[in-house]
Order: sequence, then structure tokens, then C-alpha cells
Amino acid sequence: MIRLESNIQAAVTGTLHYELACMYESVESKKAMAAFNDGAFRRFNTGFGEYLDAKARTNPKALHHVYEWNSVGVKTQRLFRLIRTKAGPGGMRFTYDFLNSKRVAPIDPVLGPKNPNPITGKFVRKSAIFKNKAFTMEEGRDVHVQPKNGRYIAFVSPSQPRGIGFSSKQITVRNPGGKEVKYAFAKSFQGWFSSGAATKYLKTTGFMDKPGQVYKRSGTKLPTSLRKASIKAQFNKGAIESQAKAAVAAAMVEEYGRL
Repeated sequence: MIRLESNIQAAVTGTLHYELACMYESVESKKAMAAFNDGAFRRFNTGFGEYLDAKARTNPKALHHVYEWNSVGVKTQRLFRLIRTKAGPGGMRFTYDFLNSKRVAPIDPVLGPKNPNPITGKFVRKSAIFKNKAFTMEEGRDVHVQPKNGRYIAFVSPSQPRGIGFSSKQITVRNPGGKEVKYAFAKSFQGWFSSGAATKYLKTTGFMDKPGQVYKRSGTKLPTSLRKASIKAQFNKGAIESQAKAAVAAAMVEEYGRL
């Protein structure tokens, strides 16, 4: 009688378990989802910023308020930022926040040196920083201006001589930034994310393929213990899962960068 012994069952079972473990670690594990979400957010942040910059340049009347003065559509002069918050296991939710303006508001030409008082030669020389201009204009809130030290406020008033009005009391500016700015940013934000443009942008960057590439790097490289198993080799679930985690971790560094 000839007796044959083979480890084929253990080797096949071990290989299958290794590949399944690699798939889980590449796609569904907390570490995998965190790495994917981090990278996706960075790309969404870039894509939405580019989209809004371009839109603002073509429609400055609606979106000038979310940039510093006289810098509509300039990346470095944005007064907004995207914020990511958690939304359940592995999920994420996007919102936004407005930044404070740091630049002194420009003086309207009607009040400036090109239109001095014909008798006194005086004109408006000082302005101030409208710190919350992005938020205030986006919400369409009224702005109340109070004169200091008993002085007068000069303001544009088409019904007054030379288009200039004066007041020693508080004045109210309605629709600061113009009527078109109200909720213009919110509509653009919602439109980009809800229309599928965000997902389409992510696909064009190739980032959607990252989990599959991580699995391909790790799952197709079997550990030596599986490739050179002896006849007496046994299927060790814990050891194989540890090898899968190590292989996926190395593949993530290659695909996502340092974690």
C-alpha cells in the first residue's frame, strides 16, 4: 500500500483566508476607511476650491464676498474653508466655515480723492476692516455703523448732492455686498456636492481606485509561509491575519503616503 500525505487543503484554505483578510484590511477596516477619508477630503477640498474660484471669476457679483477685497477668485485670498465631521462608522460629512477678513475695506470712489468737496477739498481718507464680511454678506444681514467721538459718517447716497450723505447718528447698510451675494456660497456648495460633481472629480483624480490598488499590492504577494509550506504545515488563522495586516499597512504607505 502506498500512502500519500499532502498539505494542499491547509495551503488553499490559508491562501484564501489571507486574501480575504487583505481585502478587509484594504477596504473595510477602520484604518483603511480613515486613510481613504483623509485622502478624499483633501481632494474634495482642492476640487471645490478650484470650482468656486472659477465660478467667482465669472460671477463676481454673487461671490466676491468670500474673498478678500479686490481678490475675487484668488486661491490665497479665500475667506472660506471646508470642514469635515464624522458621520457614523467610516463616514464623513462636509460643511464650511467663513474666515475673518484682514484687509481694510476699500473706499468707494464717490467718497475718495477723485471726488473731493469742491469747497473744502476734503474727502474720505480712512476706512476700516470689515472682519465678518463673508458671513454677514452671505446671510444678507444689515450692517449698523456707529460714528465715533461725535464725528460724522460719510456714505454713498445717490439722492444727496454729489452722491454723498453725512450722519452724526448710526446708519444702517442693507444688503451689504449687493442682493446677489445672499446664500450664493451655500447654493454653490450644496450644488457641487449634491449634483455628483464632487464624486466625478474624485474619480478623475484616480483616488477611487486606491483601496483596490492597496489590495492588489498586498493580496497578490503571498507570505513565504504559504508559498513554501511543508507537508506538515498547518493553517494558523492568527498568524495569517497578522501577515495580512502588515502587508496592507506597507501597501497603504505606498498608495496613501505616510499614515
